Amino acid sequence: MNWTGIIIPLFTAIVTIVGLMTQMTKDEKDSKKKRPVKILLLVLFAAAIGLIIFHIITSVLPGREPDPTAAAPVQETQRPSVGDRARIQVDAQAHEASIIDTYTSEQFLEVGRMYEEGADGTEQDYEKALENYLIAAEKDNTDAMLKVGEFFWYGRAVEKDDTQAFLWWEKAAGAGSPEGMYRLGYLYAQGISTDRNYIFARKWFEDAASAGHAAALRWLGNLYRDGLGVSQDHAKAFGYYLESAEKGDAPAMNEVGLAYQYGQGCEKDLRRAVAWFTKAADAGNTSAMFNLGYGYYNGLLTAGGERDLTASLKWYQMAADNGHADAKNNLALMYYNGEAAGADREKAAALWEEAAVQGSATAMDNLAMAFRTGSGVAQDITAAEFWYEKAADAGLVRSMVSLAEICYYGTERPADPEKAYAWYRRAVETGDRSLDARNAGDDPSATSAPDDQSGALDPADGSGWTQNANIDPSLSGQDLKQDDADLARALSKLYSDGTLVPKDDEKAAYWAEKAIELEKQNAAE
Repeated sequence: MNWTGIIIPLFTAIVTIVGLMTQMTKDEKDSKKKRPVKILLLVLFAAAIGLIIFHIITSVLPGREPDPTAAAPVQETQRPSVGDRARIQVDAQAHEASIIDTYTSEQFLEVGRMYEEGADGTEQDYEKALENYLIAAEKDNTDAMLKVGEFFWYGRAVEKDDTQAFLWWEKAAGAGSPEGMYRLGYLYAQGISTDRNYIFARKWFEDAASAGHAAALRWLGNLYRDGLGVSQDHAKAFGYYLESAEKGDAPAMNEVGLAYQYGQGCEKDLRRAVAWFTKAADAGNTSAMFNLGYGYYNGLLTAGGERDLTASLKWYQMAADNGHADAKNNLALMYYNGEAAGADREKAAALWEEAAVQGSATAMDNLAMAFRTGSGVAQDITAAEFWYEKAADAGLVRSMVSLAEICYYGTERPADPEKAYAWYRRAVETGDRSLDARNAGDDPSATSAPDDQSGALDPADGSGWTQNANIDPSLSGQDLKQDDADLARALSKLYSDGTLVPKDDEKAAYWAEKAIELEKQNAAE
C-alpha cells in the first residue's frame, strides 16, 4: 500500500477541518463575508477525503502493484540461491515467455547442473536438467549448448543421437566456444555424424588452440604426427604436444614422454621420457602408467637397456588398478611367468578374463590359450574357441590361425578342413592389410605396445600350443584344394615372418613345401 498517497490528503483534511471550526467561532456579522472561504475549505475537505478513499481502494486491488515476493532480475554473473532455483524451475515449467525472460541464462544453466548432479539435496533428474539447459541454450548460452549436446551424446533423458550432439556442438562452436570448436574438430577427425574430414578437423582444432585449448593442441599434434590432412611433421607434432602438456593436459604429457623415448620430433632423451611419463601418471593418465611398466619390463627406459621388473610390476599394477586392460594383460603375463613374486597362473587367468571382458584382443587370445591348455583354469576347448573367435573378430591374426589349426589338425576336436581353410584365408587377408598399414609408417609413439610385443603367450617357451608343435602328415592338407597354392605360400610367409603369429620355422617349411606340391599339381593338369 502507498502510504504517501494517504498521509498527504489526510493532513490536508485535518487542516481544512481546523479552518472550518475556526470560522464557525467568528461573529455572525462576518459570516457573509467569510462564506466563500468556508465553501473553499469544504471543497478541499471533500477532495482530501476522496483522495484517501481512492488510494485505499487502488492499493488493495490485485495486479496494481508488483508482488514484493517475486524474484527481481539479477545480473548475469549472480548465482541463484537454492530457493531461487526451485522457483525458477517451477516458473520455467510453465514456459511463459514473460517468466523465462525474468531469469538469466546462467540461472537456468545452474538449475540444470543442480538436477544433473543431484546437488544441494535435489534429486537427480536428467529430464528437468535438459529442460533447463535447453532454455539456457535458447538464450545463447554456449555452456548450455555444450550440455545439450552431451545429453544427446550420452543418451541422457533422450535417445542417444550423435547427429544432434554434432549440431549442438556446431552451434556452440559458431557462437565462439573453444570447447565447442574442439568437440567439432574431434567429430570431424573421427568421422562421427559426418564424413571424416581432417581438413575441417584441423581448422576447428586450430581455432580452439588459438584460444589456448589444451586438448585441441594435442590433437593438432596427432594430425602432424600421423600426417592426417597435413604433411607429416614430427617436429611440429612435438611442439604441439609440448605446448599442450605445459598447459596441464595429461595425455599430451604421455605423448611428450613417447617422443623423448623414441626421439621422434626431438632428441632421444630417456631421462626426460621417464620424467614426462611420471608426470602424466601422477595426473592419472593410465597410458603413461602402462608405458612406464612396458618400458621398464623391456629395458626401454634405461640407458644400458637393463630390465627393471620391480618398477615394471609397480606401474603395471597401478595401471591395472585404474582399469587399463592392456596393463592387466601384461601383469597377468608376469604372474604366469613367475615374475611377480612367484608364479600364480590362476591369478593370471583371472586378470586375462578381466582384460578380455574390457575388450583387449591380446587378453582374449591369452585367455583362450589358458582354456586350451588348462593353465590356471579347467581345460575347455569350447571356451578356448569362444575367446579365439572374439579375438579374431577384433582383428587378431594369431587367433584366426589358432582357430584354423584346431580345425585343420583335428587333435582337439574332429577335423574340419573347410572351416580351417576359411580361417587361414581370413588370417592371410587380415595379415596383408595389417602389414601394409605397418609398412606405410609404423608409429612407435602409439600408447600401447605392438601386437608382437604386447604380452601374448609364446608357444616357443612351452607355455602353450604344445599339442600342435609337431605336424602330423597324415592329418595335414589332405583335402586342400589344388588352387590354394597361393594360400599355402602366404601361410608359409606368415609363420616365417613371425610378425603377426608366433614364428614357427617348421610350419613355415611345411606350407612352403605344400605350395610347391600344389603348383606342380596345377601344372600337370
